[in-house]
Amino acid sequence: MNRVDLGEGVHGMEDAALRYFGKQALDVSLDEAALLAGLIRAPMYDSPIRHPERAVERRNQVITEMQRLEFVSSGEAMSASEAPLVIKKDAKTPAAYDFERCPVKIIKNGTSAALKIPPGSVIKNTPVVGFEVLESGTIRNAVLSRSSGLAEIDQYALETTRSIRFASRPSGCGVIAESMSLTIDFR
Repeated sequence: MNRVDLGEGVHGMEDAALRYFGKQALDVSLDEAALLAGLIRAPMYDSPIRHPERAVERRNQVITEMQRLEFVSSGEAMSASEAPLVIKKDAKTPAAYDFERCPVKIIKNGTSAALKIPPGSVIKNTPVVGFEVLESGTIRNAVLSRSSGLAEIDQYALETTRSIRFASRPSGCGVIAESMSLTIDFR
């Protein structure tokens, strides 16, 4: 395993982990380990740099086989299969999400409605909502991470966030954690 060709001029798991993920082989996650194992079959054909879609497809085949052989649970397999492919551009650049292949685009903004706020109410903060964007473009796990101090505004911020829709992204882009603040215009 220390000499096997894994494409892009790297040989062995340690060299490949450093090249593709910028970390030691002992520190790679399940999805990263499966990608490296999948490269053994055809390192140039399944290259995560040249052919990211094929690399993700092959990675997911390895994960499915690991689940079938009971090396990982179904939950671990699902989480690893949904993980985005994040590789380094070259040996000296930090790993980054591939926004060219997996752009995050809003296709439907949230709702707009009139809020009735009791007289004398004081807004302490701009509300902030944390959420995840699935590959399908839908939002999951929207939660208020900073309250405005008013229940009406906080509820409106959550409902607005949950109604936003993003464009779907290719398989292998994974789930993205996001947060947004809601600007309130009192006219």
